[in-house]
Amino acid sequence: MDQIYDKHIRPIEPKLIKAAWRVLGDEHEAGDALQDALARIWKHRSQLKTHANPSAWMLRIVLNAAYDRLRIRAARQTETLPEEITSDSPSPAFAAELGESKSRLLEEISRLSSQQAQAVLLHVVEELPYSDVAAALECSAATARVHVQRGRARLRERLAHLGSIEQRSKP
Repeated sequence: MDQIYDKHIRPIEPKLIKAAWRVLGDEHEAGDALQDALARIWKHRSQLKTHANPSAWMLRIVLNAAYDRLRIRAARQTETLPEEITSDSPSPAFAAELGESKSRLLEEISRLSSQQAQAVLLHVVEELPYSDVAAALECSAATARVHVQRGRARLRERLAHLGSIEQRSKP
């Protein structure tokens, strides 16, 4: 394990945790997602030697683990929403709208197809070139480009109302 970890995982561990954090927005959950992903990587460690791009393969596993946690979180937030509304702690309306917008964005990303969500995060958030996105998704660069474009279009369509919140925040 130490040789595999030192050779393949340790060099990109900061990138892996950063990717999980960008999806989840929480350091502890990102760490938990990374641990889940490392367990999956260890289970399929033979692929590290045979995969064309082991870093991209591991990044994809981490993103999948982060999405799993994001879906669980979204389900919990939906279940606890009535308690939050009746809570005695006052919050400004604008902060509530922004929180709702962020939750909605995360929810909509999780509703994209796995390929589209990963492609959008890898290309837009991680700023990886299409060739690296393609390697992570095990598809051609042209297909990766299509996943990004379609994912962005769906997000734009589903979140069009968020622009009105941004306009209200400006003085």
